[in-house]
Amino acid sequence: MLEKMKMLLGITGNEKDGLLQFVLDTVTDMAKTYCNMKPDEAIPDQLNNLLVRMAVDMWRAEGYGNEKNNNMEVTSVRRGDVTTSFRPVGGDFNTGTGAGGADFIKAYTKQLNAFRKVGW
Repeated sequence: MLEKMKMLLGITGNEKDGLLQFVLDTVTDMAKTYCNMKPDEAIPDQLNNLLVRMAVDMWRAEGYGNEKNNNMEVTSVRRGDVTTSFRPVGGDFNTGTGAGGADFIKAYTKQLNAFRKVGW
């Protein structure tokens, strides 16, 4: 899954592998929690591509990989007493909690519901 994620993001080399794996693990944990899977339970093969897509979206939404070039976009401008706000390029699903918030997983519920188990 790590290699697919690197391909989709256009990343070559291994210097970001640790951060990429962290994002992939985070997304995997979120999906397992949503689907009521046990932490040690194996992920179905059919779920792998969705997890990669989720990880790529989280990578972009959180602005990972932009630390060197500091790509920022303007989110608000106020002219009286001059205020300008920025955020990392890539957008975010939830400005209050970041991409790891509840709104992030809501974007994938239709696909994840096929793997969801009944929880008591």
